[in-house]
Amino acid sequence: MTWELLLWLISFFVSIALLAVVIYQLICLSDLEIDCINPYDSSSRINAVVIPEFIAQGTLCAFYLMTWHWFMFLITAPVLYYHIKLYMKRQHFIDVTEIFRLLDGEKKHRMVKLAFYLLLFFIVIYSYLKLIITLFFFVYKQDGSNIKISIISCGKSMSCNHQFEREDYNNYHQSENSLFSHNSSANSVSMYSNQLKMELRRDTKNISSS
Repeated sequence: MTWELLLWLISFFVSIALLAVVIYQLICLSDLEIDCINPYDSSSRINAVVIPEFIAQGTLCAFYLMTWHWFMFLITAPVLYYHIKLYMKRQHFIDVTEIFRLLDGEKKHRMVKLAFYLLLFFIVIYSYLKLIITLFFFVYKQDGSNIKISIISCGKSMSCNHQFEREDYNNYHQSENSLFSHNSSANSVSMYSNQLKMELRRDTKNISSS
Protein backbone atom coordinates (compact mmCIF):
# COMPACT_ATOMS: atom_id res chain seq x y z
CA MET A 1 0.00 0.00 0.00
CA THR A 2 2.82 2.42 0.78
CA TRP A 3 4.54 1.82 -2.58
CA GLU A 4 1.20 2.17 -4.33
CA LEU A 5 0.61 5.51 -2.67
CA LEU A 6 4.12 6.66 -3.57
CA LEU A 7 3.63 5.60 -7.19
CA TRP A 8 0.43 7.62 -7.62
CA LEU A 9 2.00 10.58 -5.85
CA ILE A 10 4.94 10.51 -8.30
CA SER A 11 2.51 10.11 -11.19
CA PHE A 12 0.59 13.15 -9.99
CA PHE A 13 3.63 15.43 -10.00
CA VAL A 14 5.00 14.01 -13.26
CA SER A 15 1.66 14.52 -15.03
CA ILE A 16 1.55 18.11 -13.79
CA ALA A 17 5.09 18.65 -15.10
CA LEU A 18 4.17 17.17 -18.49
CA LEU A 19 1.12 19.42 -18.73
CA ALA A 20 3.25 22.44 -17.88
CA VAL A 21 5.85 21.53 -20.53
CA VAL A 22 3.27 21.11 -23.30
CA ILE A 23 1.47 24.32 -22.36
CA TYR A 24 4.81 26.13 -22.36
CA GLN A 25 5.56 24.84 -25.88
CA LEU A 26 2.12 25.91 -27.12
CA ILE A 27 2.66 29.38 -25.66
CA CYS A 28 6.01 29.65 -27.48
CA LEU A 29 4.40 28.62 -30.77
CA SER A 30 1.50 31.02 -30.25
CA ASP A 31 3.90 33.88 -29.53
CA LEU A 32 5.80 33.04 -32.70
CA GLU A 33 2.56 32.97 -34.68
CA ILE A 34 1.64 36.51 -33.60
CA ASP A 35 5.24 37.77 -33.98
CA CYS A 36 5.83 38.31 -30.27
CA ILE A 37 9.04 36.27 -30.42
CA ASN A 38 11.59 35.49 -33.11
CA PRO A 39 11.97 31.97 -34.59
CA TYR A 40 15.37 31.35 -33.00
CA ASP A 41 14.19 32.07 -29.44
CA SER A 42 10.99 30.09 -29.94
CA SER A 43 12.76 27.00 -31.30
CA SER A 44 15.52 27.14 -28.68
CA ARG A 45 12.99 27.39 -25.82
CA ILE A 46 10.93 24.50 -27.17
CA ASN A 47 13.98 22.31 -27.87
CA ALA A 48 15.26 22.89 -24.32
CA VAL A 49 12.28 21.05 -22.80
CA VAL A 50 11.81 18.28 -25.38
CA ILE A 51 14.32 15.79 -23.91
CA PRO A 52 13.13 16.31 -20.28
CA GLU A 53 9.57 15.67 -21.49
CA PHE A 54 10.62 12.45 -23.21
CA ILE A 55 12.54 11.26 -20.13
CA ALA A 56 9.70 12.05 -17.70
CA GLN A 57 7.06 10.37 -19.84
CA GLY A 58 9.25 7.31 -20.48
CA THR A 59 10.09 6.97 -16.78
CA LEU A 60 6.42 7.13 -15.86
CA CYS A 61 5.60 4.45 -18.44
CA ALA A 62 8.41 2.25 -17.07
CA PHE A 63 7.08 2.67 -13.52
CA TYR A 64 3.68 1.43 -14.62
CA LEU A 65 5.27 -1.56 -16.33
CA MET A 66 7.41 -2.51 -13.31
CA THR A 67 4.48 -2.20 -10.89
CA TRP A 68 2.15 -4.23 -13.14
CA HIS A 69 -0.30 -1.41 -13.79
CA TRP A 70 -1.15 -2.73 -17.22
CA PHE A 71 -3.98 -0.31 -17.95
CA MET A 72 -1.83 2.75 -17.28
CA PHE A 73 1.06 1.19 -19.18
CA LEU A 74 -1.11 0.58 -22.24
CA ILE A 75 -2.32 4.19 -22.11
CA THR A 76 1.17 5.70 -21.90
CA ALA A 77 2.94 3.23 -24.23
CA PRO A 78 1.70 4.77 -27.55
CA VAL A 79 3.04 8.20 -26.58
CA LEU A 80 6.34 6.63 -25.57
CA TYR A 81 6.51 4.87 -28.93
CA TYR A 82 5.82 8.18 -30.69
CA HIS A 83 8.62 9.89 -28.76
CA ILE A 84 11.07 7.08 -29.51
CA LYS A 85 10.14 7.22 -33.18
CA LEU A 86 10.76 10.98 -33.30
CA TYR A 87 14.08 10.58 -31.51
CA MET A 88 15.27 7.80 -33.83
CA LYS A 89 14.41 9.88 -36.90
CA ARG A 90 16.03 12.99 -35.38
CA GLN A 91 12.75 14.86 -35.68
CA HIS A 92 12.24 15.63 -32.00
CA PHE A 93 13.88 19.08 -32.28
CA ILE A 94 12.33 21.98 -34.17
CA ASP A 95 14.50 23.37 -36.96
CA VAL A 96 14.69 27.14 -36.79
CA THR A 97 14.71 27.40 -40.59
CA GLU A 98 11.50 25.36 -40.97
CA ILE A 99 9.56 26.45 -37.92
CA PHE A 100 7.12 28.63 -39.86
CA ARG A 101 6.38 25.86 -42.35
CA LEU A 102 5.81 23.31 -39.57
CA LEU A 103 4.00 25.66 -37.22
CA ASP A 104 0.47 24.32 -37.72
CA GLY A 105 1.58 20.70 -37.54
CA GLU A 106 3.62 21.28 -34.37
CA LYS A 107 0.67 22.99 -32.71
CA LYS A 108 -1.68 20.14 -33.62
CA HIS A 109 0.76 17.53 -32.29
CA ARG A 110 1.09 19.37 -29.02
CA MET A 111 -2.67 19.90 -28.71
CA VAL A 112 -3.13 16.14 -29.03
CA LYS A 113 -0.48 15.54 -26.37
CA LEU A 114 -2.12 18.15 -24.17
CA ALA A 115 -5.43 16.27 -24.36
CA PHE A 116 -3.62 13.01 -23.58
CA TYR A 117 -1.77 14.48 -20.60
CA LEU A 118 -5.04 15.93 -19.29
CA LEU A 119 -6.64 12.50 -19.51
CA LEU A 120 -3.64 10.99 -17.74
CA PHE A 121 -3.83 13.66 -15.05
CA PHE A 122 -7.50 12.96 -14.29
CA ILE A 123 -6.91 9.20 -14.23
CA VAL A 124 -4.02 9.67 -11.80
CA ILE A 125 -6.13 11.90 -9.54
CA TYR A 126 -8.97 9.37 -9.57
CA SER A 127 -6.64 6.47 -8.75
CA TYR A 128 -4.88 8.45 -6.03
CA LEU A 129 -8.13 9.46 -4.32
CA LYS A 130 -9.47 5.93 -4.63
CA LEU A 131 -6.35 4.55 -2.95
CA ILE A 132 -6.57 7.10 -0.13
CA ILE A 133 -10.23 6.24 0.51
CA THR A 134 -9.39 2.52 0.48
CA LEU A 135 -6.58 3.05 2.98
CA PHE A 136 -8.87 5.12 5.20
CA PHE A 137 -11.54 2.42 5.35
CA PHE A 138 -8.88 -0.26 5.86
CA VAL A 139 -7.42 1.60 8.83
CA TYR A 140 -10.93 2.27 10.16
CA LYS A 141 -11.82 -1.42 9.96
CA GLN A 142 -8.55 -2.38 11.65
CA ASP A 143 -9.21 0.06 14.48
CA GLY A 144 -12.77 -1.23 14.82
CA SER A 145 -11.63 -4.84 14.98
CA ASN A 146 -8.98 -3.95 17.57
CA ILE A 147 -11.62 -2.22 19.68
CA LYS A 148 -13.89 -5.27 19.42
CA ILE A 149 -11.04 -7.57 20.41
CA SER A 150 -10.19 -5.38 23.40
CA ILE A 151 -13.85 -5.30 24.47
CA ILE A 152 -14.15 -9.08 24.15
CA SER A 153 -10.92 -9.67 26.06
CA CYS A 154 -12.02 -7.20 28.73
CA GLY A 155 -15.37 -8.96 29.00
CA LYS A 156 -13.65 -12.33 29.28
CA SER A 157 -11.32 -11.05 31.97
CA MET A 158 -14.25 -9.57 33.89
CA SER A 159 -16.19 -12.82 33.66
CA CYS A 160 -13.10 -14.74 34.80
CA ASN A 161 -12.64 -12.37 37.73
CA HIS A 162 -16.32 -12.72 38.61
CA GLN A 163 -16.01 -16.49 38.47
CA PHE A 164 -12.92 -16.39 40.68
CA GLU A 165 -14.77 -14.17 43.14
CA ARG A 166 -17.68 -16.61 43.26
CA GLU A 167 -15.30 -19.52 43.82
CA ASP A 168 -13.55 -17.61 46.61
CA TYR A 169 -16.93 -16.78 48.15
CA ASN A 170 -18.05 -20.42 48.01
CA ASN A 171 -14.75 -21.62 49.45
CA TYR A 172 -15.04 -19.11 52.24
CA HIS A 173 -18.56 -20.27 53.12
CA GLN A 174 -17.52 -23.89 52.94
CA SER A 175 -14.62 -23.26 55.30
CA GLU A 176 -16.92 -21.28 57.59
CA ASN A 177 -19.50 -24.07 57.62
CA SER A 178 -16.84 -26.67 58.31
CA LEU A 179 -15.49 -24.55 61.15
CA PHE A 180 -19.00 -24.14 62.52
CA SER A 181 -19.64 -27.86 62.35
CA HIS A 182 -16.29 -28.50 64.04
CA ASN A 183 -17.17 -26.06 66.80
CA SER A 184 -20.60 -27.66 67.18
CA SER A 185 -19.11 -31.12 67.54
CA ALA A 186 -16.59 -29.80 70.05
CA ASN A 187 -19.38 -28.19 72.07
CA SER A 188 -21.41 -31.39 72.03
CA VAL A 189 -18.41 -33.38 73.29
CA SER A 190 -17.77 -30.90 76.09
CA MET A 191 -21.44 -31.00 77.08
CA TYR A 192 -21.37 -34.80 77.16
CA SER A 193 -18.24 -34.79 79.32
CA ASN A 194 -19.81 -32.29 81.72
CA GLN A 195 -22.90 -34.47 81.99
CA LEU A 196 -20.74 -37.48 82.80
CA LYS A 197 -18.92 -35.52 85.49
CA MET A 198 -22.20 -34.48 87.05
CA GLU A 199 -23.46 -38.08 87.11
CA LEU A 200 -20.20 -39.22 88.71
CA ARG A 201 -20.50 -36.58 91.39
CA ARG A 202 -24.10 -37.59 92.04
CA ASP A 203 -23.16 -41.25 92.39
CA THR A 204 -20.32 -40.33 94.69
CA LYS A 205 -22.64 -38.35 96.95
CA ASN A 206 -25.13 -41.21 97.11
CA ILE A 207 -22.44 -43.66 98.08
CA SER A 208 -21.11 -41.37 100.79
CA SER A 209 -24.56 -40.75 102.22
CA SER A 210 -25.38 -44.44 102.42
